[in-house]
Amino acid sequence: MKNDSSNFNNYHISKPAVVVAMQGSTYGMGFAQVYDKAGFSSFSERMIPYIDQQLERLNIQPQSVLDLACGTGTAAILLAKRGLRVYGVDGSQHMLEIAKQKAAEEKVHVEFLLSDMRSFTIPEKVDLAVSLYDSLNYIVKLKELVSVFVRVREHLKENGCFMFDINTLYNMKYGWDNRFSVFWMTDDIFVIESNVHDQGRRTTTKSFTFFVKREDELFERILEEHTERGYTANEIEGALTDAGLELVSCYECFTFTKPQLEAGRIFCIGKNLP
Repeated sequence: MKNDSSNFNNYHISKPAVVVAMQGSTYGMGFAQVYDKAGFSSFSERMIPYIDQQLERLNIQPQSVLDLACGTGTAAILLAKRGLRVYGVDGSQHMLEIAKQKAAEEKVHVEFLLSDMRSFTIPEKVDLAVSLYDSLNYIVKLKELVSVFVRVREHLKENGCFMFDINTLYNMKYGWDNRFSVFWMTDDIFVIESNVHDQGRRTTTKSFTFFVKREDELFERILEEHTERGYTANEIEGALTDAGLELVSCYECFTFTKPQLEAGRIFCIGKNLP
């Protein structure tokens, strides 16, 4: 993903035409269409080998998987290519439409379902559930995070595992606080991003303005606003416990190291014990 904010003055938009503007959406149609092109799906691609390592360490060989908040389906499709039964749940119809198109192009079957992660239902209990790219940070109330964990537990087989990454409160407060940046994500996608942290609510609101070059060389403007809440490792463990899951492991994401206080993103494994 290209970030050329330091060289911003070297760029210009030769035809500064705004053809479409969508206000105040979160994972709206425009963002869904640009999500993969902008490189956001690369995180899920990077996570799959890391999850493989975790499964090997735990001696787990899942046959069925739930991808919760699956977005455009990148991780779900990669898992389905291995012959696993995969369910992809997401709250954005626009993201799921892209996911279904990608699965058809890759000639794999994933059962995609439109649902809120706090109240979803899938047809069977699975061996493994995953939720990637700080999807759980979009749950901004601790009691609702417990509700998500309860739904996951209800759809896990005995000894099934739930693997997820999540941004920490430290990252929200010190990594994302009140930042403003302007950069090119690709040669055709220009972004203005601003972050505002609310210390009382422990949330950060990220506002994006994407300018996406069209075939006619004009730029389409897409507006997105996302609010996430940071959680501490202790809060996550408590929420898992309240939901009936046991925290098996917690690492700084992409490592096998116990998270320090300054960790920005952590990776957790919960287990549905008999």
